[in-house]
Amino acid sequence: MSPELLSAPPETQTFLRMGLVTRFSQNSVEVALDGEIHTAIRTSGCVVDPRPGDLVVLFVPEGHLPVVLAIVDAGKVAESSPRTMRFPEGLVMNVSGHPLTLNAQEGLEIDSPETLIRSGRLSGQFSECEVVSGTLTLTGGVLSLIGETVRHVAKSLERVAQWLHDRAHGSIREIETLDRHTSGETTIESDSLVSIQSKTTLVASEELVKIDSDQIHLG
Repeated sequence: MSPELLSAPPETQTFLRMGLVTRFSQNSVEVALDGEIHTAIRTSGCVVDPRPGDLVVLFVPEGHLPVVLAIVDAGKVAESSPRTMRFPEGLVMNVSGHPLTLNAQEGLEIDSPETLIRSGRLSGQFSECEVVSGTLTLTGGVLSLIGETVRHVAKSLERVAQWLHDRAHGSIREIETLDRHTSGETTIESDSLVSIQSKTTLVASEELVKIDSDQIHLG
């Protein structure tokens, strides 16, 4: 909004009026005023986009288009979609001394081609958390996942770590097709039972196959 649209020569009459929005398109607003439909301009100070049925305050300079300053009363017609705000040049908020707090009664949705968050500490508390991503990368010096149930559903899951420690009271893993384990050395320890059941079992070794037990039963 250019300053000349909000200013008028000293001899020009200016006044504030109340009007009823009949149509809104981008920054152009049609307002019913004194039984006539006038084309008005929405100023950037009117943060929320008006809708038909809204009662608005107009700055009316003589010889210029009326300017919508603010919404006084929202329309009484039931709204089927959320309200919108429009910032053609983007939005930057600087908050100091107090945290930035957003309270949404019906949820919060962010739709953006790219979202960047920089913070010294990020903490979240969720009763339910769902992340859907084509590519997800988590990089950190220490990554901790603590939960009663952790589910990984993926066509391909790759874990790369110098030291990986899994501790659980019980563990069940179901693989539909191929499960491949490759390592320099593998150790399996069990206090009671190690059971391998399959239609076909192959054991191959280049140097030595050694079985130590008090009883060995084959067949």
